[in-house]
Amino acid sequence: QAIVVPHSHNDPGWLRTIEEYFAENTESILNNMLEKLIEHQEMTFVWAETVFLSMWWNNLTDEKRKIFNMLVESGRLEIVGGGWVVPDEAVTHYSSLILNFLEGHRWLKKKILFKPKITWSLDPFGYSSFFPYLYNRIGYKSSIILRVNTYIKTEMAMKKLLHFKWRQNWDRDGLFDSETFMLPFMLYNIKHQCGPDKLICLQFDFRNIPGESSESRAEEVNAYNIASLARLLTDQFKKKASLQMNKNVVLIPIGDDFRFDQSIEWDQQYNNFMKLFRYINKTPELGVKVKFGTVSEFFNRMARHNKKFGIHEKERELFTLSGDFFPYTDRDNDYWTGFYTTRMWLKKLIRTLE
Repeated sequence: QAIVVPHSHNDPGWLRTIEEYFAENTESILNNMLEKLIEHQEMTFVWAETVFLSMWWNNLTDEKRKIFNMLVESGRLEIVGGGWVVPDEAVTHYSSLILNFLEGHRWLKKKILFKPKITWSLDPFGYSSFFPYLYNRIGYKSSIILRVNTYIKTEMAMKKLLHFKWRQNWDRDGLFDSETFMLPFMLYNIKHQCGPDKLICLQFDFRNIPGESSESRAEEVNAYNIASLARLLTDQFKKKASLQMNKNVVLIPIGDDFRFDQSIEWDQQYNNFMKLFRYINKTPELGVKVKFGTVSEFFNRMARHNKKFGIHEKERELFTLSGDFFPYTDRDNDYWTGFYTTRMWLKKLIRTLE
């Protein structure tokens, strides 16, 4: 079973200010989300950054707020993480991290009576050993991480250890373990996440905005190309699943930074993927079932598969890992370590203020 998860990564401040990002991209994404999830009944979406939700919520009518709540309650729209932002984990003081999640979760509880159960941490440059403990105490059931040192990630993928229990070094009994799944490839966009071959994956990024430059090699799915495209896509799904201990459920994120800001992209991604899904699901020899879903559904289906096939408790016991994932490198020896030593006075000042 392939679970395809549409998402949009929205940095609250990167190359522009948070207000500029909201006005130029994020407000449109969230407005489109309401409209298109109602229009496209089989589509799902996940969202992580509560600060943008709060800015958007202030401008919504009561009717649109009801629609938003209905989508969350139905499970088709999932709030993942739900911190005020998705925080840096390398040089941030632990008290700031706690306050970040406290602020976001308070807002979610007050406005929509929702508590996130899954965290979706795709863009921090490495992961602190504090986080499995923090995630456990927050009450997350499971976590997704991505940006791990390429050598470590490759080794874990080859040994099928991407799904593991993350444990504190001092926690001998595993009281504060955090169930964690590491996405196997370099980035969280479609190019890197449909499977191991980036050139093939670029044939399944259906965003086509006039005047916009793009790496995409996608063509609209039609009666003439659907069979070959279905074979290419399912082959990538199977190769990605082969890196997991549980090969029967695979997570396929589709999105990128500030994606789905154009209404037409929702239609392009949905219509083309649904043609492929229907063809794949009706073609038993491909050996794959595929649908839009959420991160929670991915974890739930993995657990149900183990139960359905009577896999013994010992056989499905997750690998246990302790420690952090620093320093980060995404390729070769390009270590992302400058943030430890740059602007040291500012880092000290922030800690003193904390």
